[in-house]
Amino acid sequence: MLAGPADARTHHTREGVDITLTASKLRAKKIPALDSSPFSGEALLFSDVHAAVRNIDDKTVRATVEVGYQIGYPVSVAPNGVKVTAHTPELKLTGGLNAKLAPNVTISGSGGGGSIGEIGAELGAEATVIPSADLEFEVGAGKITTVTLAEIALTQPTADIVLSGIELNTTNALGPISVRPYAKISVTTDTGVYVYYDHGPTSRI
Repeated sequence: MLAGPADARTHHTREGVDITLTASKLRAKKIPALDSSPFSGEALLFSDVHAAVRNIDDKTVRATVEVGYQIGYPVSVAPNGVKVTAHTPELKLTGGLNAKLAPNVTISGSGGGGSIGEIGAELGAEATVIPSADLEFEVGAGKITTVTLAEIALTQPTADIVLSGIELNTTNALGPISVRPYAKISVTTDTGVYVYYDHGPTSRI
């Protein structure tokens, strides 16, 4: 059995399935705003997530992994909220991940890949999960907004999701904006549903 990252967190279910998730390498790096406005902020978002489901044997197991960020803005300096734009580069995946959350996608205990669904004609074919795009939204006064950057289904027992250099721009910001990255794994078996989160450090931009 291949070992996961040393800082990975493993959860043991009652039926013997081991679920591993680590988001310790998620971070937001503050950078100077290009427009030099005191009411603007910019950051680069990085995600390096490892997920694994072990001891599947002959069980029917489905799993999805979600990666995103929570963005908060204090009420005392946000009478009208703040506008946020996240520019996501094109994300492509291969073999062990499925580009769409088809309900028939399961994980093979032998590592054979199960149903490859939307991934393509061959196991290992490249699939676009999210196209290059701008996600524009507003964070209301004193609110926390959760933004999902990618959500995929596992077709093999292990998967890694790496997003690098996603641009986050804010305008109309009269005070600091907090950004906290997260990863979420949802696993469904014949007898249970298991949902686990892991969070990266909170950064201010």
